[in-house]
Amino acid sequence: MGLLSRRGLLGSAAGAWGLLASSGALARAGRGAGRPPATRIAPVTDRYWGVEVVDRYRWMETKPDTPEFTAWLKAQGDYARSVLETLPGRADMARRLERFTADTEILRGAFSRQGRLFIERRPAGGESYLLYMRETPEGPERLILDTAQFAQAAGPSPAFDYINVSPDGRHVAFGLSVGGSEMPRSLILNIDTGEIKDLKLKFARAGAWLSDSSGLFYFRVRDDAVPGSTDFYLNGASWLHRLGTDPASDQILFRAGEGPDYQPVDGDLPLLATSLRGGWILGVHYQNQEDLPLVYVAREADLLAGKPAWRKVAGHAAGVADAAVDGDDIYLLARGRQGAGEIVRVDAASQTFDTGKVLVPAGDAVLSSMTLARDALDVSISRMARGA
Repeated sequence: MGLLSRRGLLGSAAGAWGLLASSGALARAGRGAGRPPATRIAPVTDRYWGVEVVDRYRWMETKPDTPEFTAWLKAQGDYARSVLETLPGRADMARRLERFTADTEILRGAFSRQGRLFIERRPAGGESYLLYMRETPEGPERLILDTAQFAQAAGPSPAFDYINVSPDGRHVAFGLSVGGSEMPRSLILNIDTGEIKDLKLKFARAGAWLSDSSGLFYFRVRDDAVPGSTDFYLNGASWLHRLGTDPASDQILFRAGEGPDYQPVDGDLPLLATSLRGGWILGVHYQNQEDLPLVYVAREADLLAGKPAWRKVAGHAAGVADAAVDGDDIYLLARGRQGAGEIVRVDAASQTFDTGKVLVPAGDAVLSSMTLARDALDVSISRMARGA
């Protein structure tokens, strides 16, 4: 289960408490507040594979937000507040939750690069996660990225969309979004000098660094993509940005629909993954930012030269949920043959999912994720409780 922000935790707890409250008390509170504000309906019809789908509220998705939508949100919030504030005991519960959650420090992740330790943490009383660093695991800690330093005047602090540290531990690629927009600014921090470069891209998410830390791959929407449109993410591509160069000179290296024996992928997001030890690059086609229906591999040198000989490693039938490359080995967490999942190791030069070696066979537990460590493969499993 994902971690909740302080505001989210308050909202979730209040909602759960409301469900436990007597239906009579909640009904009386609702009657006292009147009816919810009216919501405009403006049907928009799309056709997907011959089926018509009607969206009555597409107007709410316009970006940036329209004055109408902003006013509607505020009115709905005011109405909800007028109902919730009349619930008996809620004010006392909110004060107690605020006190307990504000005193809690939350660690989201820690990882090392060339001896440096990086820590992503939300401090007690904080509203967002910050990035800290130690020169050695036992050394003193210093703050290297504070989202508050990027806030606009009189505006809220942005939050990290992603953080990606280079293999040599000298640069951090990160994205910042405001108000949960998921439209990040893409920036790169030079840790040693403190210099921050804004790539000034319409929409991009950093992917993998080159093994020599000279640049990184990132997904980028097409130049004519309109924020808020239904096709905003379609036909995007993965690009390469070299440190110290103008983003206008970046190379496009892996496109939606690219690869031999390509099979259509809904909402195709083409991404590139690398090995810290170099040698090979994975080209994966994400679907709904969750599954990897297609996985390809090519030599790093060939891709950077603009002549990748992509080879298909896994297709739709494999049901790949995660993929990683380490040296000459590719690791696939797949659910196609076994619903609970299995982990297969594939030789990057010659094998496919069907001919690879099963490292972790399917069992009575669901394999939910895998993470490559320096000398191990960490696997997370989910097991149904007895009697559930």
